[in-house]
Amino acid sequence: MRFIVLISPIFKFLINKYQSNISLHGVESDVLLKFKAAEMLSPSECRTFIHILTSIRQYLTDNNIQYQRDSLKKMIGDGLEWSGFLNIMVETKHDIYFCPYEPGSLQNLSNIEKKIGNSDLSDVRVIVSLNLDESEEIYSFFHQQLKLPVYPAICNNATSKWLKNITFAPFAPRAFYFPEGTCAADYNDKIIDLARRAGISRLIMKDEYDFDLRPILPYAVMPADRLDQAYRVFYEKVKGIPNYGGIVLEEFLATGDAIEIVTLNVFNKIIRASCIVEKVKLKKFMDGGIYDTFIQENTMTATNVVPMNQDIIAAIDAIVARYYPFLLSGLEFVMYKGTPRIIDVNSVSNTLKMEKPIANLKPDQIFKEFVDRIVKMNNVEELEKQIEYFASINRVYDNLRKFGPAFFTGEKIVSLIDGTEKELKEFLVFS
Repeated sequence: MRFIVLISPIFKFLINKYQSNISLHGVESDVLLKFKAAEMLSPSECRTFIHILTSIRQYLTDNNIQYQRDSLKKMIGDGLEWSGFLNIMVETKHDIYFCPYEPGSLQNLSNIEKKIGNSDLSDVRVIVSLNLDESEEIYSFFHQQLKLPVYPAICNNATSKWLKNITFAPFAPRAFYFPEGTCAADYNDKIIDLARRAGISRLIMKDEYDFDLRPILPYAVMPADRLDQAYRVFYEKVKGIPNYGGIVLEEFLATGDAIEIVTLNVFNKIIRASCIVEKVKLKKFMDGGIYDTFIQENTMTATNVVPMNQDIIAAIDAIVARYYPFLLSGLEFVMYKGTPRIIDVNSVSNTLKMEKPIANLKPDQIFKEFVDRIVKMNNVEELEKQIEYFASINRVYDNLRKFGPAFFTGEKIVSLIDGTEKELKEFLVFS
């Protein structure tokens, strides 16, 4: 089996920034020059490239420089407990090719058949960014020119916090949605009335996509009848941010002063090797505020036993296989009254971004299962599935967005414009 692994531009940036701080010898200099010239690295050169990145990671560690250490740790490990994705790739018996790329410039991917030594690509697998970053130009190149699927395959719309409430029902919180271009404040009276009748006392406000906006737009938890100030802050801060999506207001599912969050890593189905359980103790709520300020303490542990019953696990596996089949993701669920309720769709990269190591966490197992599942897939079948998937999930999302401001009751979607009620199945028409 041959793997083409696309190397994110951030690594070229790190090399340019820190190469003068590390020692390079002979072949390392040659490999580095080749990589910086955007040339594909052969299997014999990949270990050398990893050694260069390892030297940079060590320099950052020795000098207490935090910048992008998480990116390096994900790809080349931490030097202690994690091997990292690239090390796992070269330790397999497959031929691995590292290919740098720059958005808007994919010339180095042309004539790829010649570069990897065989025009028959049936044994070739393509791995792209492990972040939740959709890259239409990369997908288009491999889908159309080389007739190859890519892994993971991300559709930005699929990561919508509104969409996941619909796809994961009944394992989802009740929620309100206001697409970009609408104003939640215009529906405040309806929100208060519907929340009161549904018994929802607090709501957590989120931007729809979470494109690294948390430092700008941290989640806010507010009493359902006191959202005015939160709206104003949100709309003020999103000025100038294109395509932020919209506002999602989800019921805040705390049990007393505590929250239990379970993160399931998935690729086509749950990766059972490593689940994360977070127990959060909350401070007293008054008038609401930024969610992070209410955290009194939290503990995180990892387990290889999914803390849910088998029927629920099977149901989540089926949802992932249908609506998120190519996503390498960490799905966050709040455990509420014994039932999981999905609250976020993260990349595995974000899931593994942590200040302190989590006991028993085995990220290498996540990456190994990801690779093992890709090996078993058929290029022709998966290419067709990926093309159909993108068309289907975008159609579902577009129909939800066009429905406009709405309330998800847990079973139905209610228009906040005219009160029209629709069954979920009316939206979830999937090919």
